[in-house]
Amino acid sequence: MKRKGFTLIEVLLASVILGIGMAVMLVAVSRCLVLMKRTKDFQMAQWTMGMGDLTYPIDPNDDTTLEVNEDYDITEGFAYARTAEEVEEEGMDLIEENGVRLFMVKTSVKWSDAAPVEEVTRYVLIREDESK
Repeated sequence: MKRKGFTLIEVLLASVILGIGMAVMLVAVSRCLVLMKRTKDFQMAQWTMGMGDLTYPIDPNDDTTLEVNEDYDITEGFAYARTAEEVEEEGMDLIEENGVRLFMVKTSVKWSDAAPVEEVTRYVLIREDESK
């Protein structure tokens, strides 16, 4: 006599394989959601950096425009900051004699305590205004 249907071992094996497949899918979806959140945060950080640079442009004739520290409420807790350090190294005498100062400007955006800071470093020449 032939029996039709599945044995208990076949059903258990199919359940185990299905469970493993579902666990793998849940892990993949979870990682995908984390990656999407990080991508959104990075995009908002880039947007905040662009808005900060547009709102607070660097005036090449005025070194007071280099330092900025601003919180953007529009961008959900993103903070824009720009700091400047005057570069003082050997060989800078020629530049200073011509009434020009060189600054290393670091622009950064921070969006939460646990997240990394997006930072861009550039060099800016500031001309000394002789009328001051």
